[in-house]
Amino acid sequence: MSAAATTELVTCALCGHRFDPTASDACASCPLGRGCSLVCCPECGYSVPDASRSAFAGLAARFTRRRRSAALPMRVLAEAPPGCQATIETLEHLPARQREQLLAYGVAPGRVVDVLQTRPVTIIRVEHAELAFENALSRLIGVAAPTEGGS
Repeated sequence: MSAAATTELVTCALCGHRFDPTASDACASCPLGRGCSLVCCPECGYSVPDASRSAFAGLAARFTRRRRSAALPMRVLAEAPPGCQATIETLEHLPARQREQLLAYGVAPGRVVDVLQTRPVTIIRVEHAELAFENALSRLIGVAAPTEGGS
């Protein structure tokens, strides 16, 4: 088995893109070169510590994986009932341009949103803004199992 086959995919905390950290060409042109202990997302450029090089980052990654596996199953925003709060889990299935637009409005992994309605379109409240999504788009936004009682 090759090293590439055993490499774990990394999910960008900012945009939700999943990628192989060893397959990036960006590190070759980075001025930090080999001494760098960061993993950079090829989609948005966000950098995080490499869990394989940092003991603290490795511990945090193991804790996060354990916590997510114990969590309730992930759903999509279109399935969330109106009047609940849903935590955005992933935007990785969205095209890059739509993902960037949602991030600009504050719809990012980890953000809790209020679901106001799901038919005929999905409407959510993020802080003081209300956003409407077509059903096709709301089916690409992964959320944790929603909780009762939006604000």
